[in-house]
Amino acid sequence: MMQALLGFTSEARWLRYVRTNPAAPVPFVPQQPGYNKRLRAALPQIKRIIRTLAADTGFWHDTIWIADSTPVECGRSRPTVQRSQMAGWADYGYCRSHTRWCWGLRLYLICTPSGMPVTWALANPKLDEREVVAAMLESSRNWPPTGRDCC
Repeated sequence: MMQALLGFTSEARWLRYVRTNPAAPVPFVPQQPGYNKRLRAALPQIKRIIRTLAADTGFWHDTIWIADSTPVECGRSRPTVQRSQMAGWADYGYCRSHTRWCWGLRLYLICTPSGMPVTWALANPKLDEREVVAAMLESSRNWPPTGRDCC
């Protein structure tokens, strides 16, 4: 959370800053592989904190939500596709806005008109957009939390 709040977009720069700045309020700083492992393990807690803070704003209660998607290209050449570890998840899909085929995933985002992200998902690019958005809304139907449900 501190990395994002202080504006560090690179993990390497953040770790370098924390190690070299004695005023940084971080008692223990692991090496980058350990940091990445801990960050991935803490993802559910981080997502819950972000959504709880977002639900506390006035933007969250907009009556209109906007859904959009964009391709996330994972590779272009056939040899890259064949040796990629994304082979079970990624697939070929046509991107109408770029008028080309790409191999990868599709990133879906649902947000408020003011730009507040509500939920996101990565999905196979061959899936129908309406099905993916319906599944995203179904998994997020308990949000925003009410009363003591959030804690």
